[in-house]
Amino acid sequence: MKITHERLCKLLHYDPETGTWTRNITRGRCDRWKAGEAVGTLKYDGRPGSGPRRQICIDDRYYRSSRLAFFYMTGKWPKHKINHIDLDALNDQWNNLREATQSQIEANKRVRKDNALGVKGVRRKRKKFQTRIRVRGTEISLGVFQTKQEARSKYGKAAKHHFGEFARS
Repeated sequence: MKITHERLCKLLHYDPETGTWTRNITRGRCDRWKAGEAVGTLKYDGRPGSGPRRQICIDDRYYRSSRLAFFYMTGKWPKHKINHIDLDALNDQWNNLREATQSQIEANKRVRKDNALGVKGVRRKRKKFQTRIRVRGTEISLGVFQTKQEARSKYGKAAKHHFGEFARS
């Protein structure tokens, strides 16, 4: 069972300006965390290109600190995932967090390191550049262009149209 908002606020304090969590109370003499100390550990999920995320253990259950921050600030669990606007999964400042669908999170990702052209949504096709975008699981062809810059521009416009504030090209 998930923690209640009341219990979360009793046990921990979240600072929206810094994104840090501190313990409100010390539980017993043997507790390694004391009131006022920062809490959270780093977890690596092992996926290529994926950095560490902060997790917090409460009542023998682990929570991502970004999801806890959303719950702490709104009183509701997020319906979707939590996206870090600056792409730094350790930056849990409130103004850096937003709820997002998986499609929006994919739109907000950087260009992959193994991308030969260094341009999101563009690939080489013979001596031209083909642009594609994936929207809600469906791939849409945006055309074939003479230059990489034209293809990049077309992708950027399409991303802005389909993903709004989540667009990153």
